[in-house]
Amino acid sequence: MQKIIQELKEANKELIFQCGEKEKCAAELVIANEELVFQNGEKEKRAAELVMANTKLRKSEAELKEYITGLKEMMFVTSHKVRKPVANILGICSQLEGDPISPAELSEWMKQMKQSAVILDVFTKELTSLITDLGHKADTA
Repeated sequence: MQKIIQELKEANKELIFQCGEKEKCAAELVIANEELVFQNGEKEKRAAELVMANTKLRKSEAELKEYITGLKEMMFVTSHKVRKPVANILGICSQLEGDPISPAELSEWMKQMKQSAVILDVFTKELTSLITDLGHKADTA
């Protein structure tokens, strides 16, 4: 019987030791779980920041595309609409430098030159408006 009591005491000591080890492991798991909860919260914050940054990036990309479209429109106006009346005026000036012309021809060329200058004035105002609008859009972005 003494032997059984001794074995039970030994078994009891082993159980107490194992219980202590399990409590240590449980405490370590609690700490590890708290760290994981903290890290998860940090990851969620970073994910939210990335979503905001991505939204800003998309908005900036859209604004940049709009700005580039405005620049292309200005280039078109400059290269086509403005260039034509300038070429007409230069052509008339070239003609006027040549042989003498009648007063009627001179009057007609002056009308054409004035018409080209008016067209040029309209396109210059249009271009100025495009530039102003583009500048306002860039300022509000």
